[in-house]
Amino acid sequence: GESLYTQHSIALTFQSQPPVISLPGNAVTVNKMTQTNITVSVLAPGTVSLYQKGQLIGKCKNQSVSGSGSSYTYLCSWKPLIQGPQYLSVLYTPTDSSYLSPISSNLSILVNKRSISR
Repeated sequence: GESLYTQHSIALTFQSQPPVISLPGNAVTVNKMTQTNITVSVLAPGTVSLYQKGQLIGKCKNQSVSGSGSSYTYLCSWKPLIQGPQYLSVLYTPTDSSYLSPISSNLSILVNKRSISR
């Protein structure tokens, strides 16, 4: 049968400068109630919290990143519930206090209505 949900991926990458959020292929739209995988990449171990329009995405709070060297990631599966213009941001708290604890710049996105009706 036909799936009710489509999966998208969003990549959020922390640079050595203030954090920058980017989406693969420069996409800036997702569909309401559609599973979207948000990937957060940072340079060192720590935790991340994801926000939509300044509101914490509950299950994506204080989640540990995994990896090694200078490549650590966290994947959050998210279904946007609110349609219209939104923005995403990330708070990164490194384990090593010699690293900065920045908030990413905002990524503006548009949440469209569901692509498939129930």
